[in-house]
Amino acid sequence: MTNIETHHADKKDSQCLPSVLENTIDNLGDNGLQVEEILADTGYSSGEALKDLESKNITGYIPNFGLYKPSRPGFTYDQENDRYTCSRGAHLPFKKINTTNLGYRMKVYRSSSKDCGNCSLRSTCIGKSNFKK
Repeated sequence: MTNIETHHADKKDSQCLPSVLENTIDNLGDNGLQVEEILADTGYSSGEALKDLESKNITGYIPNFGLYKPSRPGFTYDQENDRYTCSRGAHLPFKKINTTNLGYRMKVYRSSSKDCGNCSLRSTCIGKSNFKK
């Protein structure tokens, strides 16, 4: 055993991960061991949990929850500017964070209606909307 904890049921597993991880790191460190990788189920998946792992230089093997899409066909992600770019060169910058009814936080990226207004791909890309989201 490396760590034992109990948490109230009002928290998601992903919210408990920093505490579990910190205590496990401390417990293993007492024996000269270092945590380099962890494996967890989907309940531990969240942006905050992944950022915490990254800040500690720990590789996490955690499946993403069902709404996550690792790529968007026809769009490339620009990490430095935190935005997507469509095949026609229009940018979709980060706009806000939405919280789903299940409590998951999702980043929203959105194009300008000016960029999409006269695009030849408009009907297949955004349909009747004025912008791509």
